Amino acid sequence: MKTTIKKVTKFFTFEEENGFEVTIEGFEDGLAVIEIPVEVDTVIDEGTYVRAINEDEYVSFISGCFREDSNFKEELLRAYECKPDTEFLGFKLRVQEVSCAITEENSSNFKIRESLSSIALTFAQKVIDETNREIYEHNEKIKRLNDILDHTELRFKSYRAEVEYEEHLEGKDLDEIGYGEDFATYVQYLVSKGCNISEAVHDTYKLFEAIGATDDGDSQIIQFVCQYCLYGDEIVKSYFDILLQKFNDELNNL
Repeated sequence: MKTTIKKVTKFFTFEEENGFEVTIEGFEDGLAVIEIPVEVDTVIDEGTYVRAINEDEYVSFISGCFREDSNFKEELLRAYECKPDTEFLGFKLRVQEVSCAITEENSSNFKIRESLSSIALTFAQKVIDETNREIYEHNEKIKRLNDILDHTELRFKSYRAEVEYEEHLEGKDLDEIGYGEDFATYVQYLVSKGCNISEAVHDTYKLFEAIGATDDGDSQIIQFVCQYCLYGDEIVKSYFDILLQKFNDELNNL
């Protein structure tokens, strides 16, 4: 009677006689699992290309394992501590979650290359789809933010504070000032929707960071704007709490 291992999750590296090494990441349903390394190349205006690294060596190794003189099955079963009569059907080639099976029926060099090309193309399409989704979500975040900012005015502590703010704008970089005004305005918007100030600052920082608008060097701009705007003191405190936490996290990761 022949048996088939359902799943074993152990990693073993097999070395071919010419020195090429292949890592087997599991043995399941009679198939030895190989994660094929690929490289992704995105060319502007041309598209995304994915190809298997060391394709020739992998093709040679995989096809060679089906030859009569190959000892791969014996070495595989010994590595995974399987009975000698355990069935070895072939390979499961995988590029992340995209996979295909190589058995004796499609183990020619041509068929293996064809299979590698197929899973690489499928993976490339998934990369493209994921990239387009991320771009769309990124643009939607910016669109929603701009829509809110276009319909929300920065609120000041008092009329006098607003006058002083305008007086002190002379000589300031308006692009930098724009970041501080947008940040404070969005915080005020969230507070008007029921958020407490600390929560609003954290949510605003998270959003601005996600769309690439934050610059920790802009803390002085935040201080300048917030000394005049509503909730300014609380905004500055929460903003610097975020920067301090980021600094501590970076220290912990050293």
